[in-house]
Amino acid sequence: MSRRVSDVQQVENEVEAMLEAAPPAVASPYARIQLAVDSYGEDLAVDASPMATPVPTPVEEPRFHDLAVQEALEQIRMWLSDTCQNRR
Repeated sequence: MSRRVSDVQQVENEVEAMLEAAPPAVASPYARIQLAVDSYGEDLAVDASPMATPVPTPVEEPRFHDLAVQEALEQIRMWLSDTCQNRR
């Protein structure tokens, strides 16, 4: 396993821990973040696999879906902002 794949797997584990601890109101955005990180890690692992068959055409670098993560983070930010402001 490459260092990059290992790092992404570690991030996924951290996001999974946050998902398990998240209040129900933000569990869905955390799940989307975990899915994005997991998908990226799987793509990296396949790309780095020594068993991967050489492909005659150029293969795209695995792409991290940062827009999906940004949208999920915005939902978490909004929830935090609303929740914290209502408690003052």
